[in-house]
Amino acid sequence: MVGNYKSYENINYLDQIAKIAIDTMNKVKDHGGTLLFVPSYSFMDNIVKRINLMKIKNCLVEPKLGKNGEFEKILKKYHSLIRTKEGVILVCVYRGKAAEGVDFKDSSARAVICIGIPYPSLHDAQIELKKEYNDNYKHFNGRKWYETQAFRAVNQAVGRAIRHKEDWGIIIMLDSRYQEKRIQNQLSNWVTQHLKIFESYEESLKSMNKFLEEKKSEEDKKNSKNLLSTFK
Repeated sequence: MVGNYKSYENINYLDQIAKIAIDTMNKVKDHGGTLLFVPSYSFMDNIVKRINLMKIKNCLVEPKLGKNGEFEKILKKYHSLIRTKEGVILVCVYRGKAAEGVDFKDSSARAVICIGIPYPSLHDAQIELKKEYNDNYKHFNGRKWYETQAFRAVNQAVGRAIRHKEDWGIIIMLDSRYQEKRIQNQLSNWVTQHLKIFESYEESLKSMNKFLEEKKSEEDKKNSKNLLSTFK
């Protein structure tokens, strides 16, 4: 599965993403919410349509402009739905407000799904000029600068899942390019240390189930200790 401008409009690709997002939401709903990071607002429109066709009622969308407190209202609703344990997905854009300015600790982000690699648009004249400028005048050439912009956005997104030493979450990176060592080297060290490559979707589900069972067991033990402390 490779995310690029062609696949971003491919129905089969979009439906695969939608299914994985919904499956993940349903698996983590007892623990918290699911963040789905996408490369652009146009892709967001496409994926939200496919998710809604699958009759998922709790799919929220990061507003493009966020005027008049719209984003804050969405966040409030998101946290409210997490408490119901019905399952909720918040679809966000790399480099947006959710990626850069919100602390999604604990149950706020038990799953973070990252779609593709968000390279800046080459149709943007400023991007082209910056690449050209770096090629001509900087030691940090245009291609390296271009890649750095993409992976800075990825690392910001995955960082939403782990906000303190006791926090935990599932991070799903949906792009086969993450198998490449060159690409992995662009990720934060803590991500690469825990990175697992799966040969099939079914294999990844088994791993997710096992991880969630372990976390549930840990939470049950913690709650049991707290209960005993109450009665002492």
